[in-house]
Amino acid sequence: MQVVGYYLDSGLWSVGISQIIEDVPLPAWPVQYQVHERGYSPLLTIQAPDDITLKTEDE
Repeated sequence: MQVVGYYLDSGLWSVGISQIIEDVPLPAWPVQYQVHERGYSPLLTIQAPDDITLKTEDE
């Protein structure tokens, strides 16, 4: 799963998830979108297992 975020000219963030390999489905982890408490940007919450390793784009 790849998590993407783009800062828009409007001053808001656009966030989402995508596959990283064609024909490999996304994990069946709970994913939730909501508006941040300040009301100007989305909040993406992903409940991943404890043994998952996060990697940055540079890795």
